[in-house]
Amino acid sequence: MSMLARVQTETKIDPPRIVVHGAGGVGKTTFAASMHKPIFLPCEDGMGILQVAKFPRPSDYAEVADAIEDLLKADHEYRSFVIDTVDYLEPLIWAETCRAHSSGKNKYEHIEDFGYGKGYLYAVPYWTEFLQGLDALRRERAMTVCVLCHNTVTEIKDPNLGPYHKIEPKIEKRANALLYEWSDICGYLETERVAVDTGNAQAKKTIRTAAVTGRRVLHLEDQGSFRAKNRYGLPPEIEIPLENPFEALRSEVLKRIQPAKKDA
Repeated sequence: MSMLARVQTETKIDPPRIVVHGAGGVGKTTFAASMHKPIFLPCEDGMGILQVAKFPRPSDYAEVADAIEDLLKADHEYRSFVIDTVDYLEPLIWAETCRAHSSGKNKYEHIEDFGYGKGYLYAVPYWTEFLQGLDALRRERAMTVCVLCHNTVTEIKDPNLGPYHKIEPKIEKRANALLYEWSDICGYLETERVAVDTGNAQAKKTIRTAAVTGRRVLHLEDQGSFRAKNRYGLPPEIEIPLENPFEALRSEVLKRIQPAKKDA
């Protein structure tokens, strides 16, 4: 069959691939728990009193792969899969990398034992396999996938702008790049803060600090100081309510994809 005969004109819209990063306690898990029929892979003890379906906490990478395989092949009613959190899953990938490459006299106990950053490079195939598994759930089982992550501040060495600091997911830079490229939505969730100057302004003895406004905001567009993006033309930020928090994002996505479905 020729390539022209295989040209597609219809619009096929799969569920979104979502990454949400933020500080501990900001509400990442609560946000994901309000997704449609979710099941969690709890890689850390951070679910508190939330009553949601969850796998046992994985002790190695094989159990992570098994959970994805079960969701892919078994009969179930779950419509969303949540990784909570990927920075706690990362050491399982590192341990699997060490195990797979250890043989004879070459014993690797830690990812840095490979030397010169090689271990992180060797871990890339396992990250790729993990993300491909999530893609299979999205494609074959129509499940929305949400990957949660804590964040950290890193220094960016930009050749044009010079060095500056940025809030990013708290995982190794190669894995961070893979996760960012894979995602349809990468959101930075924070409790909104504003700068406040205190002290005597006339005497020029002021101290700049931050005050919390009480709003929880999911940033969806990279503005330099944090990592974020989306492929749906969403607004730069969405306020996330305490009640049914995921609906705020879901409704904004539906506004964009429903016209596309209709045109198809």
